[in-house]
Amino acid sequence: MVLARKPIILLVVVALTFGMLMSMPLSASAVVGLVTIEQSNSLDEIQANIQGTLNGMSAGDALTVEGSKTGANGTIHLSIPADVTLIWKAVLKDRIYIQLLGAGTFEVADGAELIGENNDVILAENGNVHVVVSGGLVENTTAGKDGIHSGPAGITVTGGMVKSIAGNSFNNATLYNSDAGTTRISGGEIELSGSAGIAVYNSDGETIVSGGTVTADGELDYALYTYNGRIKVTGGHVSATGAGGQAIFVHSSGAAAYLVGTCDGGLMIGDAGWGIIVEVSTLAIPKAWNGTSTGITIKTTNNWNPADGVQTVTWDTTGDEPVIVFDLIGNEIVRSIEWGYLTGAPGITGPTSMTVTEGYTAFSTDPFSLSGDPTPTVVITSVAGITWNATTQQLDIAAGLPVGTYTVTLTASNGEGADAVWTFTLVVEPAGGPDKPVVPPTGDAVSFAGVFSIVCVSLVSLGAGVVVGRRYR
Repeated sequence: MVLARKPIILLVVVALTFGMLMSMPLSASAVVGLVTIEQSNSLDEIQANIQGTLNGMSAGDALTVEGSKTGANGTIHLSIPADVTLIWKAVLKDRIYIQLLGAGTFEVADGAELIGENNDVILAENGNVHVVVSGGLVENTTAGKDGIHSGPAGITVTGGMVKSIAGNSFNNATLYNSDAGTTRISGGEIELSGSAGIAVYNSDGETIVSGGTVTADGELDYALYTYNGRIKVTGGHVSATGAGGQAIFVHSSGAAAYLVGTCDGGLMIGDAGWGIIVEVSTLAIPKAWNGTSTGITIKTTNNWNPADGVQTVTWDTTGDEPVIVFDLIGNEIVRSIEWGYLTGAPGITGPTSMTVTEGYTAFSTDPFSLSGDPTPTVVITSVAGITWNATTQQLDIAAGLPVGTYTVTLTASNGEGADAVWTFTLVVEPAGGPDKPVVPPTGDAVSFAGVFSIVCVSLVSLGAGVVVGRRYR
């Protein structure tokens, strides 16, 4: 019996050993560090504690900073190693300035408060640090300074709030990118108060807004501004609510703006203060726009003289997205602004009634007009002898309907809004006797050409023995 237990004991030992081996990491795991700020700490002590921990970190590691210090006054210099993330959840205010070097990520997260005065709150211009705001607050309380000033690695905002005060200087912004980096805003709030400032600025890079809000509240403020770069708004809300403010300003001929979301305020395109302003409320342009729209007005700034050339606007649908091309002939400048489009609710209009005489030949009504994107489909109520022709967008009326009144309801739908409904009424009058000739249809859907074609077709059908109905093509 004792010998029989040995295989079982060996199996248990092997299983335990295997389990221990499996639980051992095959490689070193990422380091997760924590530094806690105390009110009693000086800024030098805070900097030394954070930088000392960062110096021992490698790619993939992360350091979280928590705690609180108010009444702070001074600068913190931090160098973040490549591919290391510094997650800031601490409160540090009231006159602070954080300068970032290195090639890692600085993330402002939930719980953070970074409030500065007399300087940019976060400056990453001279390094390659990617600044991320996922929560918390970054606030600049001094006119003429930036909330976040980034470099080539750019800025990403997914939550939280960044605020600043403009100071009659276009060299300050809530988010400022002086390089070719990319600013991405998919959530959170970017806010500018004061006058003559910029909420989001890029020099040669790209600003992409897909969510969140960007608001410029003051007089002559710009919500989005690029010098030689590109602005793309595919979601969220961009607004310039102050007098003379512009939601989007594209400074030079090499820049462009693409808008699918909602933009309140003006859109200016031009060099040195001249160009075209397109005032946009809620954008809803159909694909087949013909160059005019009640939702868009086009006017020149006071520095452009219409006598210098002809201002034209055309609609180009050769690309994947529609493009409005502004051509200032005479200034030899072409402004090309790419616009997305929002699908439109269905609409239908057309003839409302017709009257025919008993014994009429088959015919079709004048075409109905359909609007909306995509093009709506039409369904009609069931009336014997009256059918919808989707190809010609007409009602086909069969010959020989008895005397009476026939009401047809047409419903247009495309899934983009409430269905559109139109009512058409056909009246068939008595012939009045065997010697009274057949009277062709009359009503608001008939033209002289239509009457002429019916008479001709009727004469031909009498000779050929075949009835052919009128159709508008």
